[in-house]
Amino acid sequence: MNLIHPVDLPDFLATFWASAGIILSGAAYALFYALAKLKRQGRLLYAAACSFALVSVCVCILIQTAHLNGQWRLLAVTMLLVYLLAPPALYRLCQATHT
Repeated sequence: MNLIHPVDLPDFLATFWASAGIILSGAAYALFYALAKLKRQGRLLYAAACSFALVSVCVCILIQTAHLNGQWRLLAVTMLLVYLLAPPALYRLCQATHT
């Protein structure tokens, strides 16, 4: 059985900030993506892509500092994939239901 090891005290703040960064940059990605689609502005899609890149960096930091291995690492990568696919799917859903 693959148990999670506790986060070392020096890594605690890095884990905290990486987790907060995932939430905040994920929200920024969704916001920029929706605004880019609504206003049809390519530079906002660029901002969305930069926000998603920041999500990816934060997930990598979280994996390292929280000592995620095996299935937990797979779960973190799955979370990253969901962060990537959710805003376009939700935008299409809203567009289909409001036409």
